[in-house]
Amino acid sequence: MKPKLLPVENVDGLFRDTSSGAIVNLNDAAYNEHKKKRLLADMKKVKLLTQEQEINNLKNDVKDLKSLVKQLLEKLDNGNT
Repeated sequence: MKPKLLPVENVDGLFRDTSSGAIVNLNDAAYNEHKKKRLLADMKKVKLLTQEQEINNLKNDVKDLKSLVKQLLEKLDNGNT
């Protein structure tokens, strides 16, 4: 038995399945555009997380360098006294 679909008021391409109450999108172009936008958003999120990780790595590297410079200065200072 084929489900009966009623158009959703004021929204093109969306229909309500009368047997399940589900909203069905029959507008392929809009669906594909939504998928494209979602993929781009996911890619931006991954890029942002990668950039955050790189920044944190750089912060740790700077912290390590500062510690090494401090140790070097302390050794130089102790050697001159």
